[in-house]
Order: sequence, then structure tokens, then C-alpha cells
Amino acid sequence: MGYSRRVRKNIYKNIIGLTEDRIDKADVAITVLSRLSGVLIAIILPLFLISAITNVLVRIPDMYTYEFTQSNLHTEMRMDISDDNLAEYFSDFIAHKNDLSLNTAFQGVERNVFTVGDIHILTKARYALDVSLIAAIIMFILLVLCSLMLFVNNQKKILRYTSAACIPITLCYVAAYVALIAYTPIRDRLQLYVFRYSFTGDDSIPLLLTDNFYRLIAAIVAIASLIIVLFIRSFIKKRTVVKRMFDDLI
Repeated sequence: MGYSRRVRKNIYKNIIGLTEDRIDKADVAITVLSRLSGVLIAIILPLFLISAITNVLVRIPDMYTYEFTQSNLHTEMRMDISDDNLAEYFSDFIAHKNDLSLNTAFQGVERNVFTVGDIHILTKARYALDVSLIAAIIMFILLVLCSLMLFVNNQKKILRYTSAACIPITLCYVAAYVALIAYTPIRDRLQLYVFRYSFTGDDSIPLLLTDNFYRLIAAIVAIASLIIVLFIRSFIKKRTVVKRMFDDLI
């Protein structure tokens, strides 16, 4: 009788020990996945914001209208097409609705506004935008999955560290982005390296889209990205307050 009790106790101890081991391994797996999710969020979130905001700005006609109005394009280039219509034409091209065949008066001459070089550069740029849009969608899905991983497992500390780490990482990404887009010599070298073409005096794009256009896009992307990251940091900081001992008694 005593022997059978000892046997049962040993069996129970073994079962409890195995269960505890499984719980410990599950906790370790959750911790590793949570930390990995935090690292992915810190790296991906700034890239997603920069890519998404750039796509929105380049695809809407308002940016082009503002640029053409500020540069007084209609008068300077002696064009028969209005600023709004030309802006819509650019936007439609990015949306794959036209093929850059725009015959109108340009600099007093009736011709296609866009040269072969213009079409080459804009076609390559549109392809790059399409790729970045697909990448932004994939990054958004990853961000949602990683965020759910942290929220579901109540990883408040990792969420706080991740949101804090996003700020300096975003600053670094934004600084690089502004240098690539707003600084003309670097942008020209990047264009030559990626698109294998450098604008000539006959091309129209440098006349239509001046340096101010790229600087404005870079400024909006930089400011908007930083504001969104700071907002996310503030939101997470408030939602993940860790209660200390005796807080409820105060």
C-alpha cells in the first residue's frame, strides 16, 4: 500500500515537472518572438512611413499643381495646357493611365512635351514607386502581426523600448532620405546609378519638376514621419504604464 502511494507521488511529480518544463520553454519562445517582433517594428516602421508617405505625395496631382504654380510654369514655358491638367497628366501616368504622349505647345513649339530621356526616367521611377508600394503593403502586414504579438502577450516593456527606439532610427532614415532626395548632386548620382541616365539640355523634366519639388517632398516626408513616430511613442507610453507595488494604495 505504501509502495503504491510512493509510485503515484513520483508519477505526479514527473507529470508536474514535465508540465513546468513545457511552460518554461513556451515562455522562452514567447520572449524570443516578442523581442524579435520589437526589433522588426523598430526597423520596419520608419521605412514603412517613408515609403507610404512618398507614394501618397507622388501619386496625387496636388503636389504637381503646387510646383507648377510656384514656378509659374504655364507662362515661363509658354504652354497651352493648364497647370491643373498637366498635374493630372503626371498623376495619371503614375497610376498607369497614360503613356507620356502629350502633344502641346511647349516653349513656343508644338511637340510632345516629354523626350525619350524623360520617358525613360519617368517609366523607371514609376516602376520604383510600384515596388516601394508593394513593399509598404508587406511592411504594414508585418507591423500588424508583430504588434499583435506584443499586445496579445502583454509585452509592455518591449513595446515601450521599441517605440522609444523608433525615434532615433527614424531620424537616421529621414536624414538619409532627405540627403538622397533634396540634395541635387546626390540625387543626380543616384539617378545615374539606378536609372542609368542623366538628364540633358533637351529633356523637359528638369524644367517641369525643379529642385524645389524634391525638397518639398523630402520635407513633408521627414516631418510627417517624425510626427507619426512621436505620436505612436506617446500613445504606447500612456497605454503601457507599468504599475509599481502599492500604486493602488496611493
